[in-house]
Amino acid sequence: MSAYDKELALHDILAREISYSNSGANSETTTLIGAFLSRSAVCEGYAKAFHLLCERVGIESLIITGTGTPHYTGQSEPHAWNIVNIDGVYSHIDVTWDSNSSDEKKYVL
Repeated sequence: MSAYDKELALHDILAREISYSNSGANSETTTLIGAFLSRSAVCEGYAKAFHLLCERVGIESLIITGTGTPHYTGQSEPHAWNIVNIDGVYSHIDVTWDSNSSDEKKYVL
């Protein structure tokens, strides 16, 4: 598999298998435990899970923190996502927002 195909597969698996935690950030939802064991996380948990998997398959990944403005609230809030290096091209990847992009769970990079 190419690095892009690996990254896309990891992205789609996490987007499909983890649910966004509506109970908010806590010591579980911000960690790998929430993402992998409970399958419930907030953006930090998604970003940590994606980062770990990318690093395990040899894809350079960074966790980025900042603010985002979800379309459904229009309010800026703290957010975390990833940047990956695929064949020398750096791209922002947001598994959290992609996992909640539709009821049909269509995954988009």
